[in-house]
Amino acid sequence: MKRILFTIITFFLMFSEVQAQTSNNTVTIYWDISMAMENRDIESDIAYLDTYFKGKDYTVNFKAFNTAIVQSEEFSVKKGNWTALKNELVNSIYDGTTSYSVLFDENSKGEYLIFSDGITAIDTLDVPTHIKATLVSSVESDNTSKLETHINYVNVYNPINIAKDKTVTVSGNTIINQVSGIVTDESGPLEGVNVIIQDAQKGTVTNSKGYYSIKAKTGDVLVYNYLGKKAVKISVTDKNVIDVLMNESNEGLDEVVISAQKREEEVINTSYGKRSKKTLGYDVQSLSDDKLSKTATNVNQSIQGQLTGMSHTTNTDISKFTVRSLQTILGDVYGLIVIDGVPQAKSTSASGTGGGGFSADFSWLNPENIADITLLKSMAATNKYGTLGINGVLEITTKNGLQKRKGDPKDPVVGTTATYTDDTKMIDRLPKTPYINALKEAKDVNEAYAIYLEQRNAFKNQFEFFIDVHDYFKGWGNKVISNRILDSAADINFKDVEALRALAYKYQETDNHKMATVIFERIKTLAPKESQSYRNLAQSYHYNGEHKKAFKLYHDMLFGNIPGVNFYGMANTLTIEYRNLISKHRSILDVSKTPADFLVKSPMDYRVVFEWNNLEAEFDMQVVNPQKRFFTLPHTKNGDAQRMKQEKAQGYGLEENFLTKDDKGTWLFNIDYKGNDQKNTPVFI
Repeated sequence: MKRILFTIITFFLMFSEVQAQTSNNTVTIYWDISMAMENRDIESDIAYLDTYFKGKDYTVNFKAFNTAIVQSEEFSVKKGNWTALKNELVNSIYDGTTSYSVLFDENSKGEYLIFSDGITAIDTLDVPTHIKATLVSSVESDNTSKLETHINYVNVYNPINIAKDKTVTVSGNTIINQVSGIVTDESGPLEGVNVIIQDAQKGTVTNSKGYYSIKAKTGDVLVYNYLGKKAVKISVTDKNVIDVLMNESNEGLDEVVISAQKREEEVINTSYGKRSKKTLGYDVQSLSDDKLSKTATNVNQSIQGQLTGMSHTTNTDISKFTVRSLQTILGDVYGLIVIDGVPQAKSTSASGTGGGGFSADFSWLNPENIADITLLKSMAATNKYGTLGINGVLEITTKNGLQKRKGDPKDPVVGTTATYTDDTKMIDRLPKTPYINALKEAKDVNEAYAIYLEQRNAFKNQFEFFIDVHDYFKGWGNKVISNRILDSAADINFKDVEALRALAYKYQETDNHKMATVIFERIKTLAPKESQSYRNLAQSYHYNGEHKKAFKLYHDMLFGNIPGVNFYGMANTLTIEYRNLISKHRSILDVSKTPADFLVKSPMDYRVVFEWNNLEAEFDMQVVNPQKRFFTLPHTKNGDAQRMKQEKAQGYGLEENFLTKDDKGTWLFNIDYKGNDQKNTPVFI
């Protein structure tokens, strides 16, 4: 009996040791892909992980995030080999801003590594106390002073790496993040110079300042072409800044006959038809019918083991494939299947709604009828499917579907429109800038997004770039991309009150009142003495359905509960908005301390409120009524210096006009902009 008991105890101890070892060898990596992390010291990040994984076995739950978990995938590290994960890191696409509230899945085990700067954007980094977490920062400026005491912190930023060039080697291939420079001639910067990578059919053009930026690797040859100038060829070495001087071409033009052989391009069958892989803007894995197993009896068997990172739960059910380890509160863990452009019903796991889960049936799908299968898993690839594609997308094009497409190209697509829907007038309203001109050439939303990422390298320091591009993408009907572009602008300009105020107006225009509220809260922190900061926030609370917060803030403004801030200039506007709020939501508000005069609804029927992001802005506003009578409001230092002095002292820029039901007809509001003292951020009204 003692011998048997000893054996059982020994087995239990061994089993406990294995459990502990398994737990210790599980790590969750949160990889921040917001705009703020675009200039991270990727070489030092990788060096840190090289040391971390050295000689060990790990199960890695990798999660790339900005305002959402954009990619979630499981990787296996054996004896320190983490090449597959490394490829994901160096090919990350950086866009949007950071939200830490999407982190920390309670189902995850082991240690957490957060590769971010820890800087407050939408929310603060709040790590549960029972979680072992390390913040790994590879940027020069990060947030360490306000980190919680139970969070480990490592800064791996190495200025030597930044100074020379951020170069990373993966599987023998050298990748350089970006090569940029300015192209000039004897007269100055040249706009419209074509900069291409020789033999790669990839390129960009210089902007109005002669600036260009392009991804290239060591050994690539950059070719610079401009009409009337001698072509310049430069080989990429270890430099990431290459400036070019172009000279006049002395050669005359002769008549020539050109003959060429068409180069076969790799094409992919997508929901928009056949597209060149070079124009997709993202990496894809695709299998044509000749790559599918000829002995398979179902689709799952036909692709078994051929698509990297894709897992199959059964040998027969393709509906339960996974690319990523994301598990939402609705049990949405399986990927989306799209057949001939039409998204199919998704299977759900047992933890989803309905208790037992739902299994989609694809037994009818004949593998012999498949022309092409494409696996999408990156952020850019799943843009067109919105949240439906968060767990990966398997696009299947059938041979019947290809025949159908020749006669009917209008297959339905979820998440965006198959064609640009804004009318010609809307397109014409967009500014004639190099980046908008480039976007107009896009054939679908994915190509447009790839062009945006390329153009962003040159124009990201111009605030209006993000506003213009956001307006362009509205035509594709994709709010995921449009909002992400505004998020990127917020990420870059998170200390600029004028820029943030303009962004908040834009969020309100698109009914994204949650993000507008976040921005106005940030403005109040940056400009606590400006009365407009509080009024904007109160109004945003109201729009966002947070009526009690709005009520309290209006009350505090009107009854002197915010010391050091003068609300006299906006008193009439605040009174009307306070009374309007009470009139609409009195049943949920505590009005016991509100004077009776404020409980009466405003007698006005309509009002038009103008406000502007830069309080120094000068303009003349002409108001024309339906009877063609007008008056002009001067908002200049010459026209009304006293008013502008009061606005600046109290921190607001606002004009209010009232209309009654009798004022029917077309009203015109003409604005003649005179300029402002601060030239960096454009003025938005």
